[in-house]
Amino acid sequence: MSVAELPAIAPTTTFFDGKKNVTLQNFDGKFLLVNFWATWCSPCVTEMPSLDRMAKKLAGQNILVLIVNEDEGGGSEVRSFVRKLKLNSLTALYDTNNRAFKDFALRGLPTTFLISPKGMVLASFEGSAVWDKGELYDQIVENLKKYR
Repeated sequence: MSVAELPAIAPTTTFFDGKKNVTLQNFDGKFLLVNFWATWCSPCVTEMPSLDRMAKKLAGQNILVLIVNEDEGGGSEVRSFVRKLKLNSLTALYDTNNRAFKDFALRGLPTTFLISPKGMVLASFEGSAVWDKGELYDQIVENLKKYR
């Protein structure tokens, strides 16, 4: 994970959780792994199961794995996708205002950010990855210990 050119504090972009508008600040007090993705993005789809497994492995560790969808199709398409892949440990949000690319300076999908409980952007990763084992997983666990 890299920290180059990251904003110091996570942007206050408004997302939709299926019922109401939320910002990342609604989750203050928790670490957030925020993954920006789309159903049409093959690398995004490939990494989803490992994100779900990572979320299960880290349950009880004060971290939420948020998947922020960038599709124009909206919630019904995403809910169907999540059910089909049996992604039970991820929290889905929707970027209904299409602000994430600008606010988070996204260059492509998938892009993932690790955010501290105080809203500090700790790291980012561009591209698809295996999240439930290996170097990235170890770095996340290390940050959970370091920034408690």
